[in-house]
Amino acid sequence: FHNIHSLRIVDKLADACKGMNLTFQVRDGILSHDGEINEKCLKPDRDKTEADLTDYFQKKSQGREIQIVPATLEGCVVRMSDAISYVGQDFEDAIRIGILKKGELPEGIKRELGESNTDIINSLVTDIIINSYNRDEIIYSSDIAEKVFELKQFNTERIYKSPRLKGKKTKLKTAFKFLFEKFLSALNRGEEESLIFKEWIFNRGKNKGANYVNSNLPEQVVVDYIASMTDRYFNNTYIKCKK
Repeated sequence: FHNIHSLRIVDKLADACKGMNLTFQVRDGILSHDGEINEKCLKPDRDKTEADLTDYFQKKSQGREIQIVPATLEGCVVRMSDAISYVGQDFEDAIRIGILKKGELPEGIKRELGESNTDIINSLVTDIIINSYNRDEIIYSSDIAEKVFELKQFNTERIYKSPRLKGKKTKLKTAFKFLFEKFLSALNRGEEESLIFKEWIFNRGKNKGANYVNSNLPEQVVVDYIASMTDRYFNNTYIKCKK
């Protein structure tokens, strides 16, 4: 849901809830940037309209599985970049927290892509530039596309499904639930000393903050606040609210 919330930010929340008045092409790039799909090639869908964005936004908000293709080459670059940004970083993060060791990456992946996040990014970006030049598409070579798929499979099996992460996921869900319920209660009770008022709602001024609250469901206001948090802010807020 991070892509639809990103669009909500620029359309509804930015600039004291006036929105940023961005073009269709930029907004489409934001909404279409989700890179969690195994793609060798992306061709822009130049027939897309605002109605397509609205339809996708509504269905995705309901939790439905639906995919769209960016309307521009620039949007395709953003989507490919989104995937490139995490495949190597997740491996390095897993080493840092002790889930994996550096030498565990399969030899074929190390040979074709490299072993560090920097090398992997360089290999993927270079391959895309070479193979996409003067074409109306953003594309990997077949060999590199295969290795990207293998790396994603490796990450899924060895990192995302790791038993060592299950306990952390449970703790994280507990923290999210606790903060959501605490801030929803504070909002419904009008507890203006709560962090959701002081550090979120009143950030846009009291009058604009009141208008924002009155024009959105309480649950959405809480989601907006929690979604705005960095990892560090989230952890610090959870610790502070648990005292």
